[in-house]
Amino acid sequence: MVEDSRMKTDTEIKAEMKTEADLKAYGGFARVYDLFMDETPYEEWCMSIRSILKQYGILDGLILDLGCGTGKMTRLLRQAGYDMIGVDSSEEMLGIAMEHQEDAGILYLHQDMREFELYGTVRAVISVCDSMNYMLEEDELLAVFSLVNNYLDPGGIFLFDMNTLYKYREILGEQTICENREEGSFIWENYFDEETQINQYDMTFFIREADGRYQKFEETHFQRGYAPDKIKELAERERIKLKEINEQQQSEQDRRNSLLDSVREQFVLLSSAVAELNDANEASANEASDLAGKLNDIKEHCLHMEESLSSILNFIDIYKNTSQSIVGIANKTNLLSLNASIEAARAGAQGMGFAV
Repeated sequence: MVEDSRMKTDTEIKAEMKTEADLKAYGGFARVYDLFMDETPYEEWCMSIRSILKQYGILDGLILDLGCGTGKMTRLLRQAGYDMIGVDSSEEMLGIAMEHQEDAGILYLHQDMREFELYGTVRAVISVCDSMNYMLEEDELLAVFSLVNNYLDPGGIFLFDMNTLYKYREILGEQTICENREEGSFIWENYFDEETQINQYDMTFFIREADGRYQKFEETHFQRGYAPDKIKELAERERIKLKEINEQQQSEQDRRNSLLDSVREQFVLLSSAVAELNDANEASANEASDLAGKLNDIKEHCLHMEESLSSILNFIDIYKNTSQSIVGIANKTNLLSLNASIEAARAGAQGMGFAV
């Protein structure tokens, strides 16, 4: 066996990624997709979509949901009064979508969005939750735009969202996201390749079974980021004129400039804060020096007070001793006076001179 040692081209790499993604994507994940996506604001998105449809006079009729998944958005639009078709390449996801009893009036088709076929035209096409980012080649994105254009009624519109290069580079790329719940846990690892502009998702799930044990599932997904100008170019090449690009889809350069401006502002604020801190440190040093001087003065006063108290205590001792001496003399004096009185009494008139 001879190995092919040549370097693989980007096209070959992307082809391998597409094959691997087609085989693995949304297999075991389909079982817990709605569980881990329960915080996704589908209702708000549906209101926005309905508002845009209303602007173009599309109040009812048939709408196609490309990459419908488990049919969450498909059902919401059906409840709003539209006739819905859901297209997805994952049998598992469609199987879960069709388990919902309220899906009456929804036609689900197991098809690849790059090759989908309909029985007629539709008033609008939608695609949410970055389904379009699974188109790893420009030709694949062109194929979707071409088919959408073929199946749209005159004046119909195509509403879709896509993850930006900024999101892959700055938010998802090289990040690991984890979540742990009683029903299951997942580990979501991201790797963004700048050359191919493809983000690889390696996902591991641990899903709790009925007997309490956890079953492990692993899936790998690949998505590609496109610059807004490139999306516009490809769409218009297939005669789809982009009426509006959401503010979140602004050019990468604008985002970088905005980020740089923000960094500069933060740097200026940081420099100002450092200067203020230095001033505060100098002021604190001066205050500390003044405080040390005052403490020394207090210490000197305390020493003087100690000496004064010592002198007072000595004086008190001397006063005490003197008082005791005076009391002793007074006692002796009283005793002599008493004796003299006694003798005077004995002598009678002759002893009058001895009285005290």
